[in-house]
Amino acid sequence: MSYRVTGTLRPGGKQQKEVFPTLEAAEACRDAWESIRVSNHAALRARATRLSQAELTAAEAATEMLKGTGFTLAEVTRLFLLNPLNKPTDKVTLAKAGLEFRAYLLAAVKAKTMSTSQEENLRLAQQGLTDFCGEKVFVHEVSGAQIEAWLRTKTGRDGDAIKRKTWNNVRGDLNRFFTWSMEKSRRWCTQNPVEDIYHFKKAELNRKEPERMDVSVCRDLMATVEREYPHWATFFAVTLFAAVRPDFWDGEMAELARGVGQKGAPAFFLNGVLRLPAAMTKDKRTRNTPISANLAAWLAKYPPTSATLNPNNYPEYTEIRKRFEIPFDGLRHTCISAFLSAGNPVSKAADQFGTSVRMIHDH
Repeated sequence: MSYRVTGTLRPGGKQQKEVFPTLEAAEACRDAWESIRVSNHAALRARATRLSQAELTAAEAATEMLKGTGFTLAEVTRLFLLNPLNKPTDKVTLAKAGLEFRAYLLAAVKAKTMSTSQEENLRLAQQGLTDFCGEKVFVHEVSGAQIEAWLRTKTGRDGDAIKRKTWNNVRGDLNRFFTWSMEKSRRWCTQNPVEDIYHFKKAELNRKEPERMDVSVCRDLMATVEREYPHWATFFAVTLFAAVRPDFWDGEMAELARGVGQKGAPAFFLNGVLRLPAAMTKDKRTRNTPISANLAAWLAKYPPTSATLNPNNYPEYTEIRKRFEIPFDGLRHTCISAFLSAGNPVSKAADQFGTSVRMIHDH
């Protein structure tokens, strides 16, 4: 069995014939010939128009496609211009975009509008997506399906699929990258593919027990620090008894250490109050935290200096945290939990330790 395609492509022209072994090949040839035939017939019809032949042929083809839809070609064109497809003004690969994104992140860290941990999370998210999709893929070509596929390949430390909160966090980091890519100065894409990715609601997140430490663990921690790591005593006393955020690279403890080094301890530890200026705090609000009796005792024995507030020895800090199983922000959360357990109101805790009532309830 064979299939024959017969047709005349031009008015007055010779008839053409082709024979194919399969129906699919014959249909493909028929469609191609029909397109040429329609174009040639259109070229011979006289009409007054400012359009070129190619533009006229395209307009006729578009009009044919719109038959039965109720839309005119002008209406469809206007709708497209108001709602453009994901067509960028500049085609940039994920690799090139990653280099510029990192430069932007480093500038933000230098300007102190972003922490190093935020910079690291954003950088790793963009790099991970680039490795998965390919360095030569353009930013505007990345789809929500690709992002979701990459998220599903990620695993946690235990080898299991990433937790829902981590999913939300990485999704948020990628959303930041694509939002940045859509800004007018770049326009590397006009649609954010992250919008198609599911965001787990608060009620759907895997809730866990609050990350706080028992009093006995705190007692053992401070005794061990005084006995084996006395140069860390001031750091742990201020973070555990005053809930100062313990990031000693560019967080509150790092800023406090720099401030004490420049202006001296009395500028921040004065009249029984630890005062953190807005420039030092995470929420950019001045914080005045009363110095408790236990913190005062530790500061009397281990005075705050730039070196004691920030020993700047991360491996040793990691060793201590691992030894006492100190959770992330566990020192701060323990301080706030103990403050509430002593009968203080949540609103006072939020004001005194630089957080919100909602965050306290969450943690």
